[in-house]
Amino acid sequence: MDAMLPAKLKVGASGDKLHNLASILVAANPDIIYAGLMSHWKQSEKVVIGSSELNTVLSDRNLWASLPDFTEYMIFSHQRSRKNES
Repeated sequence: MDAMLPAKLKVGASGDKLHNLASILVAANPDIIYAGLMSHWKQSEKVVIGSSELNTVLSDRNLWASLPDFTEYMIFSHQRSRKNES
């Protein structure tokens, strides 16, 4: 598909990105969709042998917001995760 697009519209590794998007969209709930969109690693504990993922806003369900609207949830979660980075 990239061969048909003008250079300014080409996206590198578009097949990988579509595959990742497809795996996220079948998630059981919006929390998992958002975490999948924001995470670089699907199984981060496998990146470094013997490691474990630290609790963050994305990995600790106790920190997840219960908002009725998915857009509000994503905005809240993004702001909260950015706040915890500083």
